[in-house]
Amino acid sequence: MIKRFFIPALSVIVLIGAVLVAGCTTGSPEGNSVTTTVTATITMGNPDRQDCGLTPCHGLDLTCGPDIPEVCTAVYQLGDKCRQYAHCTIDSNGTCQLVTNPEFDTCKSCVQACLNESRDDPSKSFTCEEKC
Repeated sequence: MIKRFFIPALSVIVLIGAVLVAGCTTGSPEGNSVTTTVTATITMGNPDRQDCGLTPCHGLDLTCGPDIPEVCTAVYQLGDKCRQYAHCTIDSNGTCQLVTNPEFDTCKSCVQACLNESRDDPSKSFTCEEKC
């Protein structure tokens, strides 16, 4: 009884898999099979506005400026958790400035304490940072 349904079910699974693979590997109408991904950024508002953002992508040594990274790595670094409490803004004089809330200072102090306590063992530093 089981064999009676096993072969047709397996055939259906193989057929579906073949259709999916064929759909993923078909070439373009011109005959080449190069895939291109295009990403566009649309900026609304004043085109004369100067950019102001956090740099670098990771860590606690934050600065603000116009050289905002377009892409950052997905690798987590110690202190990234604290970055949620900081942002950049342009003041009335047109200066790009770092703005932090009290939670940033508390978080930064905690992370730096973790670094000092566990400098030789990165896994302990990350475990400690989770409690910050």
